[in-house]
Amino acid sequence: RGELMINDAYLHQYYVDGIPKQLNISVIGKDISITNAEMHNTNFELTERLMSENQLKFGTCEASTLKYRISNIYEPLINQEILVSERLKGLKDDFVFGKYKIFSDTPTSDRQYRDIVAYDAMHRIINADVADWYNSVFVSDDVVIPLKELRHSFCLHFGLEEEDIALCNDDMLVSKTIFPSEISGKDVLSCIGEINGCFPHISRSGKMQYIVLKNASKAVYPEN
Repeated sequence: RGELMINDAYLHQYYVDGIPKQLNISVIGKDISITNAEMHNTNFELTERLMSENQLKFGTCEASTLKYRISNIYEPLINQEILVSERLKGLKDDFVFGKYKIFSDTPTSDRQYRDIVAYDAMHRIINADVADWYNSVFVSDDVVIPLKELRHSFCLHFGLEEEDIALCNDDMLVSKTIFPSEISGKDVLSCIGEINGCFPHISRSGKMQYIVLKNASKAVYPEN
């Protein structure tokens, strides 16, 4: 699932046996750094998907989930932001897993370890109520803006940068069609992705990106 986001240099090194790897999880704003020494049995899992449904559905936006177990860290870390990277011997730069926010920090029953669950910025977006933002953009029924301007405004609302891309329906004009007292960020972002035939996703650099599927080879049609 994550290979689409990994460049060839890193991907090759991960398949080579015996390459030393040093994980580093830095708690932003605190002098706490988690390395291989604190990881319990290298218990580390990253789930990254464009979509988990069985049928292809453009506009699907899912948060990446990070889970790991640590020891020798006694301060609760819930709601803390972390930056996760890994040093692979032989490569100049670290491989960056991205920035995440800790959603749960649960001690095990014997209190020897802590189980951490963290999500990337997409988790906050899809669970947010953005009715106030929507109504501030469309202050009247006469407001008409390009879809590109709408998606820029949406990302600015969450303090996110966007990767530079031209989407197929960026020039489509959008006006006020609903009068919401509540609307989720997921609904808005899914519509932006669906109408452009792409998948909104948070990159490992923390930017909003819109992933467009490449045309499948005719040799493997229709499987892909």
